[in-house]
Amino acid sequence: IQDVYSLRCAPQVYGPVFDALDYIDTIIEKETNSATDNPLIFSKEDGEGFEIISGGNFHGQYLAQAMDLLAMAITDLGSICERRIARLIDPTLSWGLPRNLMSGVRGVNTGYPVVQCSMSSLVMENRTLCMPGSVDSIPSKGNSEDHISNSTWCARKAMSVVQNTQYIVGVEMLLAAQALTMTEDLLKEFQLGQGTQAAYAEIRRQIPACLDGDRWFHDDVRAAHDFVVSGSVREAVMGAIGRFV
Repeated sequence: IQDVYSLRCAPQVYGPVFDALDYIDTIIEKETNSATDNPLIFSKEDGEGFEIISGGNFHGQYLAQAMDLLAMAITDLGSICERRIARLIDPTLSWGLPRNLMSGVRGVNTGYPVVQCSMSSLVMENRTLCMPGSVDSIPSKGNSEDHISNSTWCARKAMSVVQNTQYIVGVEMLLAAQALTMTEDLLKEFQLGQGTQAAYAEIRRQIPACLDGDRWFHDDVRAAHDFVVSGSVREAVMGAIGRFV
């Protein structure tokens, strides 16, 4: 009767992700332009000497919480992408696409199930990594530093989540392009949207369709990751329809 949530509710999932990224960008910009040392040294108004103020601007809680939010938001993005990847290879959920998007002789070729499993593993890894680190504080230096932000660990975790999700997003586009190629003749009376057509053409420019049986998919997955990182697909879409986010 209705599409599943991973299809129907994509805007409602992406929206909070984009809002989170805007907030995180604001925090990073403020922190980058702040005086975060201790003590802070100011010239006196009369120009005679300096005033030294001991404070806590060095505390990284703003960045720690922002990085935790980044990890959680991007994990959710990767999670919904992986669910659509799973549907693309499942003939009971893909409205007639070949099982595993497989080409070539049945029983000899397998298609993309291992690629999907790899993306599921990255999602599970992300879910562990997005557990907040900013709430984990251990006192040090004789309890003078009795509450720490753990911001470095939060940033490292978030970086891993982002890198993992670049693969997940790339693989979703890779498999979606494979599905489009495999149904081109069957659905030739239906036209893709301008943005979708631009994305599809750019993906196909970089990665040829797999129509003659299995091949070494590592290179395809790497190429899919690279066009996410480079932004080439996004640029192609923007060239067709203008700025969209």
